[in-house]
Amino acid sequence: MEKINEASQFWKAFLQPRVLLFILFGAGIIFLTFLTNNNALEIVISGIASVFIGIGVNNFSSIETHVRDEKKLKSKIAHSLKVLEITRSRIKVIHHELNRENCLKLKEDLAELEKIIVLSMGLIKDEDTLN
Repeated sequence: MEKINEASQFWKAFLQPRVLLFILFGAGIIFLTFLTNNNALEIVISGIASVFIGIGVNNFSSIETHVRDEKKLKSKIAHSLKVLEITRSRIKVIHHELNRENCLKLKEDLAELEKIIVLSMGLIKDEDTLN
């Protein structure tokens, strides 16, 4: 499953216009070397083609780096959400235990803290991608 996912990510990144066009353009320029008999001109044509292919490869690696960074970010966000959810559940337990006693001020503070955590969770969920 992981190999299929990696292959699909490879093709998804490779088929991006900023990758595919540069590589195809560079490969097309390489074929111009068949039309000349001048060795110096062939070297110049090959150099120009390698620049375009290099730009395509650089764009490809930047896309893969972006995907990897986004996976790390999503992992960190998921971990943060789990920690916030554990904290929220613990606050709820404390909040329910306070029903037995008359600590209204403490109960209100815990309710406010729970609202802040819910708000934080919502903000983390909204900001889960890199732009």
